[in-house]
Amino acid sequence: MVKKLKDLCLQCISRNLHTISQVGKLLPTQHKEALLRRLVDHDMLTLDYLPYVTYHLFSPAIKKICFNRCPQISDSVLIQLDLCLCRLENITINICTQVTDTGIEVLMSKQTELVVLKLINLPHLTCKGLQTINSKKLRQVDLHNCGNIGDKGIQSLVTKNTNIRVLNLENCYKLTEEIIPDIANCLNENLEELNLGCLNTLSDNGLSLLANRCKNLRR
Repeated sequence: MVKKLKDLCLQCISRNLHTISQVGKLLPTQHKEALLRRLVDHDMLTLDYLPYVTYHLFSPAIKKICFNRCPQISDSVLIQLDLCLCRLENITINICTQVTDTGIEVLMSKQTELVVLKLINLPHLTCKGLQTINSKKLRQVDLHNCGNIGDKGIQSLVTKNTNIRVLNLENCYKLTEEIIPDIANCLNENLEELNLGCLNTLSDNGLSLLANRCKNLRR
């Protein structure tokens, strides 16, 4: 398969951040985001290379990050991302086993422009990590396979982010049916999709409350 010139250029830059002077000032935001994803996908965030990545690519203009299946992503990386004063609209952190509440709390504390949040398969994420999520623009939240999140975490999430339309809680097995009133009363008609695959059963009272409060719920 023939690679596009743009892809070849990004590949070259991703391997030479340590030698190209002031490259971060010359790159548009979309290319910085693409480079970050490429570096993550190829496990290039080594201790030696990470300083060049943060210096050239972490900037206030970044709107989207996707950290997927990268064991090199840690709390310190998230804290450095926070220090660049970016206001992210879309965050995906999936199967990054070094990430804990500490990094999530710091990164989320200033994300008031957040629209899409996917924190997936994070074994060290608990209720504490959700406390600082607060965005009036937040519409979609995916927390599936985060098995250490309990009712208090979701209560904080839906209380502070009442415009959520899509909420995925599949395999969040510490949750109980006691969270249903908080979801229904806080999100009410804004909620369109809800995955409660974490609950083995749902009582008639829980179903009735969701039906009455969340009138736009489709699935």
